[in-house]
Amino acid sequence: MNLWLRYKRKPEYGNMLLAGMMVALLACVHSAFVVFSPILSSKPLATAIKQHYQPGDVIVIDGQYHEASTLNFYLEARVRVLHQPSGNLWYGSKFPDAPHVFETPASFAQLWNSPGKVFLWTGEDNPKELIGLPHYFLARSGGKSVFVNRELVR
Repeated sequence: MNLWLRYKRKPEYGNMLLAGMMVALLACVHSAFVVFSPILSSKPLATAIKQHYQPGDVIVIDGQYHEASTLNFYLEARVRVLHQPSGNLWYGSKFPDAPHVFETPASFAQLWNSPGKVFLWTGEDNPKELIGLPHYFLARSGGKSVFVNRELVR
């Protein structure tokens, strides 16, 4: 329609039509973000963690960092990633001064059994890393769950 209106020497109408289409498209994109927010965002889980989080507590992501990167944003705390270096953090992890971010299954089990509080974000209902370890369910949203290694006082 924009090209046709320009061909008819009415570019101002073509521009208005194009602007209207852009506003409609942005409204559709915004509504899609609202609908898919529980799947795309970890905000509800971050809110649940924040109610019990104290400085010194550890947050571990079971999977790729980008799947739960919003935890950093909402909690303003560093997170660790379970499993070998991969994803968007792989390259930076190769520098000698890189912070300790990645946990192995063995180091995670040791961390989980430590006296401190550890939160585990996962996309699984029964993560294999917690089999045989004491764990408590904290929250679930958008197919993701958070477990903690200590029973929390409400």
